[in-house]
Amino acid sequence: MDIKEILTPKNMLITLGTIVIIMSLWGMTHGDEWAEIGWGEDNVLAHDEAYEEMWALHLMPLGVMAIVTALVVTGKELAKVAMFAPIVIVNMLVGMFILTRDNG
Repeated sequence: MDIKEILTPKNMLITLGTIVIIMSLWGMTHGDEWAEIGWGEDNVLAHDEAYEEMWALHLMPLGVMAIVTALVVTGKELAKVAMFAPIVIVNMLVGMFILTRDNG
């Protein structure tokens, strides 16, 4: 099997979108655990669970957008989007880690 068959932009975006949606659903159903991980078990306030659930909910459209883009966009534009989409997600996660590590 050739690498071009495995790393097709369409499959990459659908996979990325699916992972983001699954993680968002997990975050919405396990907000209390995420709050304890992010803020420390002794530092969780009443609103922190809702805060984590809202972050997970607000990330879900990125997964939906990735899947829709994979199904609608074609050609070189799809390849460009597929190349930059993971970079955007990683930048968001690294940025959130850097900005929140002193608050936990």
